[in-house]
Amino acid sequence: MRVYGLLDIARDGAARLITTYRTPDDISPNVVLGTAGAFLEACKYARNVLPKMRTGVASHDDRDDELLSKIEAAAAAISHNEGLRMGTIGCVGRYAL
Repeated sequence: MRVYGLLDIARDGAARLITTYRTPDDISPNVVLGTAGAFLEACKYARNVLPKMRTGVASHDDRDDELLSKIEAAAAAISHNEGLRMGTIGCVGRYAL
């Protein structure tokens, strides 16, 4: 499925960063942003597609539901943290998924 393929691409990019750079301080902000963008793109796609797709195979549907739960929890945490910084809880700002 495309969602899991996108996540694999993002994971591969993150793994390359770990093996390429000795310390996190050596990674440029643009490289970090690009890697994060791959994860965010996969999450946006998953939020739109996975709720509509049911395979009828419990293990597959459960895996998709688990992924959606993780994405929603991360989005809520980002929203909360961004709200704390902006002075308003619930503001997602530029991190909207």
